[in-house]
Amino acid sequence: MKEGFLDDVFERKGKTADRIGPAFIKTGFAASGGLIAGRVDAIATEQWPKSAVAGPFLVAVISVSLRIFADGASSLEKVAQEVAAGMAGWIGDDLWYLLRNFLGLGFKKWEPSVDYPKGAQVKFDGKLYRSSRAVDGTTTPPDRDPSWVLIEGRAQGFRQQDLRDFAQMLSEDRDRWQATAVDTLDRIGPHLEEVAGRRFDDDEKARLIASMTEVLQQAVKE
Repeated sequence: MKEGFLDDVFERKGKTADRIGPAFIKTGFAASGGLIAGRVDAIATEQWPKSAVAGPFLVAVISVSLRIFADGASSLEKVAQEVAAGMAGWIGDDLWYLLRNFLGLGFKKWEPSVDYPKGAQVKFDGKLYRSSRAVDGTTTPPDRDPSWVLIEGRAQGFRQQDLRDFAQMLSEDRDRWQATAVDTLDRIGPHLEEVAGRRFDDDEKARLIASMTEVLQQAVKE
């Protein structure tokens, strides 16, 4: 890849005509995320042939991890962001919403004596709740307050509990999870490197695996 190519792709341009080429390239990066997601799904199927949620869950973990990894403004990190978006698109809107709910993304921990507006979403005792009306400060927890409705998602045949059980199983077998994370990155790494135009160093690989582990731990955290 030509030196400075990525910098040119992500450089802000004023004219619409100048944006078309970079837009195609960025779309290609996102499309490659879909390809990588398919490979991750195949790896998960090899590892857990009887689990229907293994593939989508592992894809989601890696997609979120790439977002955490790509927290800067370098061209490489911007490529990673596009790839992560493509992986999320492969999962699909319904299942991604279910995974988002399961991981508790965007949900704050419920706190007693706090006022919540109608439609507020909170996490309590490992479960997610939405307020059906405004809730004045109370010490009654959501599981015993009728103002709170338990969010029990189901998408594409998957239940939230299926995801929870699988994540719990992974978190309890740290050696297998570490081996799975390393094996997955080793097998999709060459494609990520091809898209990015350079090799990932050992520190970057370690950061990405650490992000994957952090996401998994968050998934099973009460």
